[in-house]
Amino acid sequence: MRKFFFLITAFTLVLSCSSDETSTPVTPPAPIVKYTITLSAGEGGTVSTTGGEYESGQTVSVTATPQGEYVFTSWSDGNTNATRTITIGSNSTLTANFEKRKYPLTINFEGEGEVIEEIVNAGRTTEYDSGTTVKLTAQAAAEWVFVGWSGDIGDIEPTENPIQLNITESKTVTATFEKKKYPLTVNIEGEGEVLEEIVNAGKTTDYDSGTTVKLTAVPAEGWEFVAWTGAIESSELEVQLLVSESKTVSATFSYNSPFVSMAPRYSAINETTSNFYNQFYSESYMTRDTHEALRDFNFQISRSLWMVQERDAVYYDFDKNGSLDLFGFQYWSDREGEWGTRPGRYYLIKDYSWGKREKVFYDTQVSFPSGLELADLDGDNQLEILTYSYNVHQNAPNAYNSSLTELPVEVIKISEYLNFTSSFLSEPITSHDGASGDIDNDGDNDILLFGLVDSYNFGVGYYDNKELLYPHFLINDGSMNFELSKVFINNNLNQMWGDTSYNQFRTTFYDLIDINGDNNLDIIESYRITSKVIDANDPGKGLNIYRGDGSGKFDFNNKIKVYPNNTQGYQITSLGATYLDYDLDGDLDIFLIGTRAEDGNYVQNGGVVDSGANFYENYILFAFKNNGDAFEDVTEKIFDKSRDLTKTNFSHFYDINARDVDGDGDYDLVPAKTSGWFIFDQLNNLYWENQGGFFSIREEGGYNESSFKNN
Repeated sequence: MRKFFFLITAFTLVLSCSSDETSTPVTPPAPIVKYTITLSAGEGGTVSTTGGEYESGQTVSVTATPQGEYVFTSWSDGNTNATRTITIGSNSTLTANFEKRKYPLTINFEGEGEVIEEIVNAGRTTEYDSGTTVKLTAQAAAEWVFVGWSGDIGDIEPTENPIQLNITESKTVTATFEKKKYPLTVNIEGEGEVLEEIVNAGKTTDYDSGTTVKLTAVPAEGWEFVAWTGAIESSELEVQLLVSESKTVSATFSYNSPFVSMAPRYSAINETTSNFYNQFYSESYMTRDTHEALRDFNFQISRSLWMVQERDAVYYDFDKNGSLDLFGFQYWSDREGEWGTRPGRYYLIKDYSWGKREKVFYDTQVSFPSGLELADLDGDNQLEILTYSYNVHQNAPNAYNSSLTELPVEVIKISEYLNFTSSFLSEPITSHDGASGDIDNDGDNDILLFGLVDSYNFGVGYYDNKELLYPHFLINDGSMNFELSKVFINNNLNQMWGDTSYNQFRTTFYDLIDINGDNNLDIIESYRITSKVIDANDPGKGLNIYRGDGSGKFDFNNKIKVYPNNTQGYQITSLGATYLDYDLDGDLDIFLIGTRAEDGNYVQNGGVVDSGANFYENYILFAFKNNGDAFEDVTEKIFDKSRDLTKTNFSHFYDINARDVDGDGDYDLVPAKTSGWFIFDQLNNLYWENQGGFFSIREEGGYNESSFKNN
């Protein structure tokens, strides 16, 4: 208590003393102000300090550091300096922002098309950040095709589409597109060349879709351009062709020689046939000059006599010197009447129409051919010769020489230098005729054969392989390799002949010809032609037309059947035909020639019977007008004389040709492929003159049997 009192007293004294004196006041210190700053880092980086509490006015240094594939972009207050000094003046929060590195993906285009970009895996962003997987899909524009990727695609297969690309750095990718390319195949028939020149190729210099190509035909010396066929039909030397799909064009050149064919021209497919070649290069009924040339070839060596007939001959300029040569077959014979029973030989009369002739002989195994024909089998524009075999005609069992068997088709090549080569094709097939042409429209020529057995000489069972007695094709692979293809089998083929003792498809004449104008070859064939229909199921009488579809197939079930109006009671063996638009209505009509085969006693017990009276003499000619799906016999309407069945020592014609004999611009009809040893001089210059679609017979010259010589 005492101490408290003392203090109070002292304090009172002090106050009392102070009030009596002057003194300086004391100011207390200002309070310290502090602020909190928060520093943080967004995804992809760190900051050097996270902040704290600082007195106002203090400074803080901070650095934003990116990590991995990230880069610093800015602070949340917009400052873009990664390292900065902050003066403390208030409470604040700052964030360092980072983002992934961005790499450019440059996509270039070559050609016309587009690339669709699709992000497959972009992490948290929607742009092409580092690590983004981008799917690229190339889509070509119309008439263009995607070729491939190039550039920064790593180990991705260039032709893969679509692709996935991982963006880890700057990359450039190129998508290449090319215009669709179409082959333009230019074939050459004859000797010459075709100059190709691009007229409008767009953006490319190759034959891309839309390219216009100018083709110029340049004939070789001595040749002339005939026509373009295939994708373009024209006779102009220069043509332009738009390449918008695969196309094939053929340029045909013909040898420009003194020989000028007077035969008609046909469509491209019909000009692949042996029928066309034989007619185009034929003299169409032998001239006196030819007679003299052939007479020199009928001569006797000891007891042997070599004999010729025009049926077994063809005309062609083998050495390309401007004059037709004559190539034919000589039969071996003797004075006892035996002939065609031993191998014959081929002969060549070089420049047969000139005064001085060169003769060349070639050996062969053939003893009895069924005719010679021209064909182009290897596409080299140098025609070959086909010999169809009928060896067993004189050499069957019980005949003169049973040791000589049948042969396959023989193909003969004669070069410009008259070098001779020969080969046999496929299996032995007996045939009374033969035909060739491009039956499957593949650009090379094939062969048609109708297998045959001669019932007079051979009897039943001569062939063990009965399948050879049907129609067959030898299908060409383009290199003269042939595959035997059976065309047709009918279990009732005996109906075709009316003789049940054997089955065969019996025919004496057949051709390949596009008769309906659809650019596919059809088959025309006939054996005996008569106006009397003995059996509706008997296709052996009359003319049969089988439509082809261009693939090598023919419709044997829906054939077109053609009967003549009148044969005056004779049976007529069909031997040959030509095709001519005589009425100028735009389609081909049929002119068929045959010979009298039998007497009038040909019907017995409702069937057809061979009486054995095979006269094979004289001729009869038929004309069938093309009315589309049917043919009309117009023989009596357009001929003043179409037959002669009266002569007794006159043989027959195996063919008929169309030829402008009188040079008036239309086509007359001329017998061809004569048969018989004495026919050469019997009828000279026989033909039917075309007078506006009516044919008048012209018989000039006459018989001259004494001129035939056996030297």
